[in-house]
Amino acid sequence: MTWSARVVLIVAVTALALTMVLCAAFAWVDVHRVELFHFAYFNACSIHAYQYHWQNAARLRENFRYDFTLSPISFVLVEVWVIDGPILKFSQRVPIEC
Repeated sequence: MTWSARVVLIVAVTALALTMVLCAAFAWVDVHRVELFHFAYFNACSIHAYQYHWQNAARLRENFRYDFTLSPISFVLVEVWVIDGPILKFSQRVPIEC
């Protein structure tokens, strides 16, 4: 599958926007209090997720996995768990037509 320049631009702008929101969230919450960080781009056409995952192994012994295969839409997701605080979750749909 070839991606049009428009789709690549939409994914890049979405990732940049979510990163900016994430940076603002990290400024609001002390970075040393992060338990889990997860970034994912899911392509519903190819049913494949491109993911980056980090978790504090000292606090979270169970390895968390995310399964997006049942999702009918493509999206970008950023999730941050904070020690004794909120779960920050940001997502944006990516308009890709299969």
